[in-house]
Formats: sequence, structure tokens, C-alpha cells
Amino acid sequence: MITADHSTNHAIIDDPSTLNPIAVYDAVWNDLQDGMYALAVLEEGADFRFIAFNQAVVKYSILPTQDLIGKRLSEALPPERVERYCQHYNQCWQTGETVVFEEQLSTPAGETWWYLNIYPIRDSLGKIHQLLVSATDITQKKRTEIKLAESKQLLQEVIDAIPAIIVWKDRESNFLGCNRPFLSTIHEKDPAAVIGKTDYDMPWKREESDWFRECDRQVMENNEPQLNIIEPQLQVGGRQAWLSTSKIPLHDEDGLVTGILVIVEDITDRKEAKDQQARLLDILEATPDIVGITDASGRHQYLNQAGQQTFNTSSKQVQCLQLTDLTSPETAEMLISEALPVAREQGIWSGESIICNWHGQKVPVSHVIIGHKSDSGLTERYSSIMRNISDRKEAELQLTKQSEELSDTLTQLKKTQAQIIQSEKMSSLGQMVAGVAHEINNPVNFIHGNLQPACTYTKELLNLLDLYGKTYPATPEIENAKEAIDIDFVKEDLPKLLSSMSMGTKRIREIVLSLRNFSRLDESEIKTVDIHEGIDSTLVILNHRLKTDNSAQPIEVIKQYGELPRIDCYPSQLNQVLMNILSNAIDALVDHPAPCITITTEAQGDLANIRIDDNGTGIPKEIQSQILNPFFTTKAVGKGTGMGMSISYQIITEKHGGQLTFASEEGQGTKFSIFIPIKQPLRA
Repeated sequence: MITADHSTNHAIIDDPSTLNPIAVYDAVWNDLQDGMYALAVLEEGADFRFIAFNQAVVKYSILPTQDLIGKRLSEALPPERVERYCQHYNQCWQTGETVVFEEQLSTPAGETWWYLNIYPIRDSLGKIHQLLVSATDITQKKRTEIKLAESKQLLQEVIDAIPAIIVWKDRESNFLGCNRPFLSTIHEKDPAAVIGKTDYDMPWKREESDWFRECDRQVMENNEPQLNIIEPQLQVGGRQAWLSTSKIPLHDEDGLVTGILVIVEDITDRKEAKDQQARLLDILEATPDIVGITDASGRHQYLNQAGQQTFNTSSKQVQCLQLTDLTSPETAEMLISEALPVAREQGIWSGESIICNWHGQKVPVSHVIIGHKSDSGLTERYSSIMRNISDRKEAELQLTKQSEELSDTLTQLKKTQAQIIQSEKMSSLGQMVAGVAHEINNPVNFIHGNLQPACTYTKELLNLLDLYGKTYPATPEIENAKEAIDIDFVKEDLPKLLSSMSMGTKRIREIVLSLRNFSRLDESEIKTVDIHEGIDSTLVILNHRLKTDNSAQPIEVIKQYGELPRIDCYPSQLNQVLMNILSNAIDALVDHPAPCITITTEAQGDLANIRIDDNGTGIPKEIQSQILNPFFTTKAVGKGTGMGMSISYQIITEKHGGQLTFASEEGQGTKFSIFIPIKQPLRA
């Protein structure tokens, strides 16, 4: 441990004219600003042991110093730090001189920098046996230096980013610095290669260097800048360049000239751009399109000749016009609410608008508005290009009209084709039904016509048998035969059998009549018919589906026929409508626990109303608007053509001048209503 014998120094302490080393030691060791610690030299400088820390080290150390006392350096610190510190400590021990170095340490508060002094301490024999290390916190200084270096680097980067050539010189025109563009002109890469040199060291001609230095001298002596000196320069390869040179005197804090700043800018591109702008302006003035430029508020700053002629204005009057002054009120509202915001946010808007020329005529134009932003990102102006598209609009109108006509024709052809196919199907069905009805009708009529005489003959024969039984006694053989055939049962059941056959043939005749009524091959024109017969005939055709198509139970059909007079209609086509609606109702009732179809008829003034209700699944709301459209179907591929309801709608509305409507709610069923005139206009 470092100790001091205070008892032997009382005389020195009491003498104010003598330096007290103990007091000096106490003042330095107990200084809370600079850290100090002592190390014992071990193994001829191969390692060191911590033996003491002052309060400053205790305060700022990130390691607990009490745990370090008595520990070797190699035990207390990471290997990489041990190697670095031992190098400096060993240097001090070997040379016996003070060693100085800087150290960067990472702490929870951030990076810190320290300035360390290593002092050798000798024993009574003059041998270095201890080291005293002082550590001064230079973090703030280092951070300032880093910021200054970063600032210089940033300034250099900014200057390097400037495309103009920039150099600065001292009072004797010696180069102090430059930017990258200047280095490119002299084929150098390192700015340090320029410092201290003069124009005579640069790849200029002697007379050029003399001229540059003379100009520098005049600017510094007169303390007056020379700005934007425009000069042509014929460069290598014959390129005609234009340069703008500015020389500005530099001053110190007292205002004395200390040097000069030289800025040389190649303005060849700018001058060519200006010339090109003039040529572009000539083109804009000659174009038949209307070209205008407005400020951010939409007020015109420029309008080309085509625009001035269209709106009968002059270049002086242009600045009084807003962009919206050139359009119709509707277009003006669109420009304000849509076009300008889009151009402002996205950079460009394109569309069509309508302008009003000085005759008051509305002219359709294709319109492009471009938003131009400043460096700050704010829109500072708009450019607008308008082209008269009257001819194109007229052509588009004619093309649209032709396209619509072709589309209507194609749709009509598709409908006609589907109707023809459907009509052929119905005709084939009608022919088949009529043929079947005809083939059945003849033998059934034969049977039905002979049943009545058969009943009469049977009755007479039975009466004759009774008379024989009463008149002649029965023999045993007759009694046995009567008992074998149960003559009493035969006499009772035979009339019933013939009556049942008569009822059966009558039912067959009714079915045949219904089939013939449904087909109505001889009634292609308007006929006056009983609509109820058509409904019943259709139900007969669909009877097998009403009883067997549903997996749960047969479909109940409720007829609520009102008092309807005979109506004028196309019977076969009306039967086709009823067939389509009833077939769809049956499809909607598959797997329904209590399927039911209600058919209601009534007269409503001059109209006959037929309503067909089902309690099926209903039609989804999203497709209800398409139900009557051609080729729309909800059935699986191959199960439907999508023309049934479309043809039904045409038959009712176009053929009969009536109405076909429906109302449906999912899960509640569907109601179709047919309204047709009782008397058709042709028969009025």
C-alpha cells in the first residue's frame, strides 16, 4: 500500500515557505476529477497487481474497485486489455520514464475516452517496484474533436457534391483545399496532393497560370469579389464550352483578407438548355394543341397561340385567367375536386374535359395536367395540354352505336336461336304427345264404347241365369259348378268390374284430352280458351315429377281457381310458360319436408292473373336481377339452357302484351305472377 509518515514532516508542514510533499500528495491523490491508482510490479514486469485506488477511480470505475485490490492485472481484466495495458506498463518499468497513452472504454452511459500517465515509483535502492497511473477523462474533448472532424468531413462532402469547381487559396495564392470536381480536372484523387501548391504546379499553360494569379491578386487587393464572369472556352476535341467564374475574397475575424475562394461552373448544359427552351417555346407556339402553364392556385402564367386564339385572349390578358375559366362549370368542378388533387399528389392527371371557346361552344378535349414541385416538395405550378377530340368523339359515337346495334343483333340472334330450339323441342314434345294421345284414343274409345253394351249383355245373362234357376231344378253337377265358381260372388262382382273398367277408360280419355289440349298443334294462332284447362293439362304432364321427384314426399298442389272468362292467347306458348315456371318450382322443392305449390287465378279488371307460389328455398337476392336474362341458369352444366325464363318473359310481354313478375325471399319460397289481357287488341 502507498503510505506516508506524517509525524516526520511536522516541521515542514508548519513552515509556509517550504513545499510540503505530503500535502501535495494528499491534494493530488484525493482529487475527485482525475483518477489515480497504483500497481505493484511482479515478475520483472511480466504482470502487475492493483494495490490502491483513489476516490475518483472508485467513483467512475465500471468495475468494483474493492474486488480488484490485490488482484493481478491478468486476473482482473479481459486478455485483450491485459495485453494492451501490460505493453504500456512494461514500457514504463523498462525505460523508467513517464509513458502516456489514450484509452477508449465502453460504459453503460456510452463511449468514454481517457488520457493516462504512467509514472515509475522507485524503492530505497532505486529499483522501480511500483507504478502510479493517473487517468484524466477527455471524453468531452474527444467528442468535440470527433464532431469537428465530422463537421469538416461533412463540409468537404457538401463541397465535393457541388458540380462546380471550388478551390480556396491563401494570401499568396497557395492552394489550401479543393473539391472533387477540381481533382478530376487535374487527374488527382487525394485532396492533400493539392495543398501548398500553386497554379504553376497545375497542368495549366504558363500564361494561364499568370492570368489566374493576377486575377487573384486584384480581387484580394481590392477586397472586391468578381462574380459570374461568362467566358467561352474551346476544349479538347473541339467542344465549345461556356464557363462562369466567381472569385470572392476570404476574411479573418478582424476583416482582413486572408485568401480567396474561386468557383468555376461549366454552364454549357445550362446555356444549351436555355437555347433548347427557346426552341421548345417555338414548337409550343406552333402546335395546334392548347398548352398552358398556371401557378399553384391555377392562375395562368402562359398560354400558347392556339389557346389564345381559342379563347380570344392576348398574352397580357392570360394572367387574369384561371384554369377553370376555360371549361364548362361541370368540368371546372371536376378539375377542382379530382384532376388538380391527383396531379398534385401523383404528379400527373389525364382524362377528358369540355372547354368553352370564345363563341360559347362546348368542345370536348383530351386533357393532361402535370404538377411541378419545387425542391421543398410543394407544388408550385401546373402545365396543361388540351387537344380537340371532336372528330374522335363523333367517330366513337358512331362506333358505339354500330357496336350496340351489332350487340343487339347478336343478342336477338341468340334469343331467336334459343327460341327456335325451344320451339322445336316443344313442337317435338307436342307431336309426340299428340301421336301418343291419338294411338291411345282409338282403342280406348273402342273399349269404352263397347263397355256399355257389355254391361247390358251381362245384366241380361245374369237375369237369364236367375230365371233358369227358378224354372228348372238344379242337378248335382250344376250345384257343384255353381259352388266352384262362387256364382253368387260373380253375379255381385261382375257389374262392379265392368263399372270399374268404364271408369278407367273414362279416366284414360280425360288424360288423352289433357295431352291433346297441352299440345294444341292446331292452335298456333290466337285462340279463345279456358286457361284452367291449360293449367290442368300442364299438371298432367308434370304429374310424375309431382309424385316421384321429391325424396321426402309428393308435392301437394293447391288449386285456387277464380271466376275467369275464356281469354285470348297463344295456347301452346302459354302452356310452355306454365311448364317452365312449374318445373322450376318443382326443382326448388327437392328434399323439402312439406312441399307445396299453390296456383291461384283471378280476374283483375281487363287482365287475367295467374299466380304460382311455392314454399321452396327461394332465389338468392344477389341473382334475382338476372333470373329473366337470356342464358342465365343456376343449374349444373347440361341441366339447363338458361333460356326457359327468358323465353317465358318474352312470350308474356311481347306475344301477349302482359307482365311477368316474381317476388322471392330466401328460405320462404317464390311467387310468380302472370298478367295477360283477357281480350287481345287484335280481337278487339
